[in-house]
Amino acid sequence: MIKEKEPVDLIQKLEYQGRVKYDSKKNHHTLTITNLKESDSGEYYFRFITDQKGGKYSGKPPVTLTITDLQVTVSPDTVTEGQRVTLTCYTTCTLSNNPTYIWYRNNQPVTNKHNKVLHLDSVSSEDAGSYSCAIRDHENLPSPAKTLSVRSLSMTSDPTQRVNTNDQDDVHYASVQFSRSKREEVSLYSKTQHQQPDQQEEDVQYATVNFSRANAAPQGMSSLSTQHPTTRYFYLPPQCSRSLLPPSQESIVGQSVTLPQKNICALKGTDVYIPCTYTVNGDTVQSKEWYRTQTSGEWGRDLKTDPEYNTRVEYDDWSCGLRIKQLRLSDSGVYNFRFKTWNSDWISDPSGVTLSVTDLLVKVTTTGQWLVKLTCSTSCSPYYPILQYDWYKNGHLDKSSSDPISLYKDGWYENSYSCSMQSHKNIRSPEVCIGKSCWSVTYRQKNICALRGSSVDLSCSYTYPVWHTVTTTLWFNTEQSGVEPTDLSLDEDYKGHVEFRGDNKSDCTLRIRDLRRSDARHYKFRFLTNQEGGRYSGTSGVSLTITDLKVDIKYNWGQSATLTCKTSCSLSNNPTFIWYKNGQPLPDRNTQRTDLYYDYTADAGSYSCAVKGFEGLRSPAVCFLQQKCWSVAYTQSNICGLIGSSVHIQSHFSYPDYYKVTKTTWYIRRNFNPKELSQDEEKDHMKFICTDHSCLLRVTQLRMTDSAEYFFRFETSPRYYNSPYYNSASGVILTVTDLQVTVSPDTVREGQRVTLTCYTTCTLSNNPTYIWYRNNQPVTNKHTNILYLDSVSSEDTDNYSCAVRGQENLRSPAVYSPKNTRVSVSPSGQVVEGSSVTLTCSSDANPPVHTYTWYKKDNGAEPSLKRSGQNYSITDISSEDSGQYYCRAENRIGNS
Repeated sequence: MIKEKEPVDLIQKLEYQGRVKYDSKKNHHTLTITNLKESDSGEYYFRFITDQKGGKYSGKPPVTLTITDLQVTVSPDTVTEGQRVTLTCYTTCTLSNNPTYIWYRNNQPVTNKHNKVLHLDSVSSEDAGSYSCAIRDHENLPSPAKTLSVRSLSMTSDPTQRVNTNDQDDVHYASVQFSRSKREEVSLYSKTQHQQPDQQEEDVQYATVNFSRANAAPQGMSSLSTQHPTTRYFYLPPQCSRSLLPPSQESIVGQSVTLPQKNICALKGTDVYIPCTYTVNGDTVQSKEWYRTQTSGEWGRDLKTDPEYNTRVEYDDWSCGLRIKQLRLSDSGVYNFRFKTWNSDWISDPSGVTLSVTDLLVKVTTTGQWLVKLTCSTSCSPYYPILQYDWYKNGHLDKSSSDPISLYKDGWYENSYSCSMQSHKNIRSPEVCIGKSCWSVTYRQKNICALRGSSVDLSCSYTYPVWHTVTTTLWFNTEQSGVEPTDLSLDEDYKGHVEFRGDNKSDCTLRIRDLRRSDARHYKFRFLTNQEGGRYSGTSGVSLTITDLKVDIKYNWGQSATLTCKTSCSLSNNPTFIWYKNGQPLPDRNTQRTDLYYDYTADAGSYSCAVKGFEGLRSPAVCFLQQKCWSVAYTQSNICGLIGSSVHIQSHFSYPDYYKVTKTTWYIRRNFNPKELSQDEEKDHMKFICTDHSCLLRVTQLRMTDSAEYFFRFETSPRYYNSPYYNSASGVILTVTDLQVTVSPDTVREGQRVTLTCYTTCTLSNNPTYIWYRNNQPVTNKHTNILYLDSVSSEDTDNYSCAVRGQENLRSPAVYSPKNTRVSVSPSGQVVEGSSVTLTCSSDANPPVHTYTWYKKDNGAEPSLKRSGQNYSITDISSEDSGQYYCRAENRIGNS
């Protein structure tokens, strides 16, 4: 029998000395190899030996280590201006831990480029240089630099050739150089020697052409006669790119864009239509879109992919007209239409259309000591006729007029005025006050887009004459003429769903929680005062739109795709987006769009998105390269819930599209063995609802016994490899706590500061607002979990408790100073001289009494301190012991 040779420990091998390190913790053993070499590639085994005979074991299979370097590859091999170039940070194996790549150009980092593949769209000579790549945290190990050379597009002609002209001037053909401009359009002009082109695009070189008699155009060029006898334009034959045509000469090949209205003014909140026609001359349109010209002069993105516009724009199918709905002041700018065919690059109008968006304003002009003139004004003249304006006084229609109105100023009566166009009655100007203080409601935002399931604040402020006192405030979303609207807080559909966070002075903010699709309505604020006729509603209100998140995949040319976190409306407050891959956040991607690449295997997986601050409202997951799309993830890994309240445990799961989910369930693990929810003895207060890619477990009336770990599991057809189900390695840990008020310091002296803490055994989720109660009445302006009592005295007899906003019925037990202090005597009955008696002091207190003190009072004399302790025993009683005895009980809140 051949004896197996014992392997040599790496530490003892010369080639590994000083480069290996072992880190062992109980049953976990890690090998670290530093300064890796190509010769380190191979299979590595871990082996351990025990103190028993035959106690030797090597783990199988081994770990295969492959060593690679970084190399930059360029595709295509030959690069010409205007082409798309792909640079790849190439490795011979797939690096572990999903690394972040860093690209360098001429030894300077290329910002915002952290993928394995770097795309350069429409390269120019400015993109030429040396490129290298590295891995984040290993920047000292960059790839060798790769030089990118960009060839200029160029044409040459034989200067000896000539062309026939209608005049006798000489024409000399010179070599002509041209390259792509920023707008990817290149002009090729020839003009007389003394004329220069009117406008020159950046990066375009114009040649000077001298006129003389000629018989033919240069080889590869054709001549085009014009009505101007001294000017000729040259164009490339069909086999060359038509993008090289002069932008202003697109009609040469019969392709053009016409925008008949160059300046349009429209009212904020209305819709605008921009007419447009285009001609393709029999060619096939490959793509067409509207864009907004950037301040830098560059082209913008397609409006249908811009989150600021995608839900508000419509393109005509039969022409190229554009409709923008619900105009905003920020929509003012220059817009243009472009299209491209299979034989041409983008073609657009030379100048575009300037759109100006205006709002209505009431302009106040003093025309005399007691007269003012009110004018309904705009910053530009709308393209539609304005026949008459409607004027509103204190929110009610007062008169209609095509001219400004004049009013008498009255020192006593104060009124607010606003106006609207009769053609757009629902769009009013802000109110102006004629007087010192008037009736008004001002909304901070008139249009709000919010996520379903989130919370939103409808913020506003209001004013009224100084001699009025507000008695009632309310929000409503249903209005009938002559009928007082219903307060939302009293509506059965909104009870517990809305919270008025304003006051009876000026703030009228409303919060709507757990938004539903049915909450997409128009809301208005109303207030009533103590004076006759003292009732007022805001004129405009707030339009609330509810949206979900959805990931949209757009497959680009080449080996890439763009994922967009889409909404049906533009979310308010410029949100930050968070991307998740296989349920885990991608910290370096916080925009609405992200790019993925087919040739970058680390991009494979399931993707979803969320908005920062609402991570629990994640979109359904979509698969990219579907074989890597199995995942279960949870919105929170730890949840702290208040006893008696409800919690939501949210899971998100994904799987390849060709699988079908056959079963979904939740498991609870309190000890070691998980138990299916449907089999749990407490299932009556645990319910779950699942959709295609998420599952919500709702636990109501929380009990202490609900503290456990919760897992989500799903089964598919066909099966997940050889397993009947798929679940995550770890679940969500739920901890249930109650509220307790603790007192500090332990011993309190009169005049000291006392700290009360609303204590929980875990940190409550969702950053709650605390409410303190003193003698069962809320303590205003104290909304943290700590309450300070300054300079306490022996007279303090208050009791304190705390709760969490929204769950006020789940209040903590109250803490209070001792009360109902009483004395009992043992034995009871008559006391005779020489006997013994024990006095016992008791009191109700929370926290418990920590000190009892006994006093004796004789015939009007000052009480004398006898001793401390709950019990006071007197033995061998004599006449000197006669008198009144009483005790004082003291805890950390006070005494009695």
